[in-house]
Amino acid sequence: MRALVLMTLLICTWAQARLPKTVPLLPPRDTGNSIGNNKKSVQLSDRQKNNLLASVDLGMLMRSDSTSSDLLGMQLFWGGRLSVRFPIGVPAFYLKPSLGYFFKKQSEGAVSVFQHVIEGGLSAQYGVMNKSQFQWLLGVSNRLDLSISTINVYNQSTSGNGFRYRVGPNSGIQISITREIKFTSDFEMTFSVSGPTRVFGGLTSGLAFEL
Repeated sequence: MRALVLMTLLICTWAQARLPKTVPLLPPRDTGNSIGNNKKSVQLSDRQKNNLLASVDLGMLMRSDSTSSDLLGMQLFWGGRLSVRFPIGVPAFYLKPSLGYFFKKQSEGAVSVFQHVIEGGLSAQYGVMNKSQFQWLLGVSNRLDLSISTINVYNQSTSGNGFRYRVGPNSGIQISITREIKFTSDFEMTFSVSGPTRVFGGLTSGLAFEL
């Protein structure tokens, strides 16, 4: 009997010595993929916030005029703008330089008037609402325009031009169509600094492309 017990103890001791010192109860967690996915999401988020957007917008420029108006005391000019939006150091804060052209043609009898507005602008905008598919921005527009007017009476024509600086608030939205293309729309209300003081409105819409 004692020999049997001694033999059993020897077998158990030998078996225990053969076992590895640490036996994991659960397989180790694979953290490599999660870290990589987190880095990827961070990079994607940074790309969405720091991308350059070039936009082509069509619409109208409205100018107050008490003698000749098209709608609610405003003359309507049709045209569009080319712009590029880029972020600066502050999160969700952007600068947006642009070039625009608008025109208006009127005729009555033998008299015709052709007006051109060529403008350069710089807008500062802040993203009030920043979603993955939607963005709402508020800011300030600064515009310097060259106004050219040509009056034709029968076979005679006269022309004149003048520069004007305008400033005022603006608001814009951007809706994602695809990853690289967005629908964009901007509205602004600016005021001429030099006299006579006039009120200008602008409404343009178009497509923006990531660069």
